Amino acid sequence: ELAYATWHWVQPGETVFSIGRLYGVNPWTISSANGLANPNWIYAGQRLYIPASNGYPPSCGSYYWVKLGDTLHSIGRAYGVSPWSIASANGIYNLNRLYAGQRLYIPCR
Repeated sequence: ELAYATWHWVQPGETVFSIGRLYGVNPWTISSANGLANPNWIYAGQRLYIPASNGYPPSCGSYYWVKLGDTLHSIGRAYGVSPWSIASANGIYNLNRLYAGQRLYIPCR
């Protein structure tokens, strides 16, 4: 869960709900903090303010910060979770598109 506020740049395919899961923040809180009248109307490249966490994610699962050389397959093996589950939980459509410093939500097994 996010203990501090931050900014997020929306990537293609992301939704307020997938971003909420990523940071552990309720999507309605994100919508409110950014003055979004409709949380379904966000676009790639948009900058969203992410307030500190309020306990939105499920009690299981964890977060992982991507390091140089990581792949969804290697992260999945380390956590015993399929790379497709990780991709789905983070709104990732291209399994080969990760970057160092990216924060991933690792869902429960």
